[in-house]
Amino acid sequence: MLNQLTISELAAKLAGREVSAREAMQACLGQIARVDGKIHAFISHDAADALAQADAADRLLSQGGSGASRPLLGIPVGIKDVLANDFHITHTTVQFERAGLPADAGLYMPEPVRRSGA
Repeated sequence: MLNQLTISELAAKLAGREVSAREAMQACLGQIARVDGKIHAFISHDAADALAQADAADRLLSQGGSGASRPLLGIPVGIKDVLANDFHITHTTVQFERAGLPADAGLYMPEPVRRSGA
């Protein structure tokens, strides 16, 4: 199952075009659908956006994009809800707003991780 590969294993399969980023994301979304009702690991997720990002990664991979500059290109990444991000309102941002703090007062997903393709 693709969602059980290590990052290195999946990166090699993506680079070799053995699998697509969409397939990897679909495997992860399938696992979320199967077990999250029991373990509640995610407060929310945006499957449509995740698949759109996977499709964008597949386009870059098909043009030879990967390697040292973007080693995580096409690798599905879950962002803990205590990290604020530009894409999604998190539990933390709501708590900051309730406390009268700016929503962006929290920790942000480090930009180097984003540049790496995550």
